[in-house]
Amino acid sequence: MIIAEGLTGSYGTVSAVQGVSLAVRPYEVTGLLGRPGAGKSTLLRLILGDIVPTEGSVAVQGRPVRGRRHPPQRVGASPDPASLPLSRTAREHLGESAAAAGIARARVGIVLQQVALASAARRPVGTYTRSERARLGVAEALLGDPPVILLDGLGDRLDGGELPRFGALLNGLAGEGRTIMVTGRALRPLTALTGRLVVVRDGRLVHDSDDGRPLRPDAADTVLVRTPLWQRLAYALADAGARVRLTDDDGLEVSDLGRDSIGALAREHGIPLTSLGGALWGGDPRDGAVPPAAPRREVPSGAKPLALAVRFPWPSGGTPDGEAGAGG
Repeated sequence: MIIAEGLTGSYGTVSAVQGVSLAVRPYEVTGLLGRPGAGKSTLLRLILGDIVPTEGSVAVQGRPVRGRRHPPQRVGASPDPASLPLSRTAREHLGESAAAAGIARARVGIVLQQVALASAARRPVGTYTRSERARLGVAEALLGDPPVILLDGLGDRLDGGELPRFGALLNGLAGEGRTIMVTGRALRPLTALTGRLVVVRDGRLVHDSDDGRPLRPDAADTVLVRTPLWQRLAYALADAGARVRLTDDDGLEVSDLGRDSIGALAREHGIPLTSLGGALWGGDPRDGAVPPAAPRREVPSGAKPLALAVRFPWPSGGTPDGEAGAGG
């Protein structure tokens, strides 16, 4: 069981998690939903002991967490996919992790079977798809056979067809008395994996399905938009007061402006949309090779959205280094 009371975690002067009180119970899978930057990963790091709380407290299995990471036999957590060793095979990576933690090597084969990676276990991790890397992260979390399991971003990385299988796996593990929390930014995959849904926004808990209240459409408040004229739309949205974030595949994640308003603004500016849906309520994530790491490009409200020191493709007439030109 995980119990957080008034939990606050800060980076310098910025509070990423603010006053969160939450009980995550055994025998169920709890989903933690929120847009990028909502505080999901920070909350998990507070529970893991990677971050010392600024205020409040958190206890796991009755033990207070005091800024010291739990052993994987007590709390299993999926790693950041970017930290996986690309030149190693899954079997090698898990074998090394097991040896370092004093876990029996026989567990490696067991968890690879559980996540359906046994046939790919001798391939380098660098050849894995995004979904396969997500499954490897689950295998690592299960390696110590822990009573508490934390899976960051799992629903956003699995193939749609794999969700029922992993929903059954997680529910089966929870049925053995384990406490499981899964985070994500997409509602549909997360509800396929979990039973209870908790929503965080700007570091605060704004919804808990245990309360019996319906989920508000604006609880997470992010809309994913796609257009071939994404640069023009980004300017228009920022001018309208929205917060805009450019995804790695040239989609726009828009906050603080509703779906209907975004559509009306696009029509007003003559910008065709190929997709207008909720990033948090949208469809299944895509399969395929994991793209190389790229910076997240956030557009602050009121600022020229592309005046950022980030290189991206620019049409003729733009500046060659990928930054917006002067004039604003």
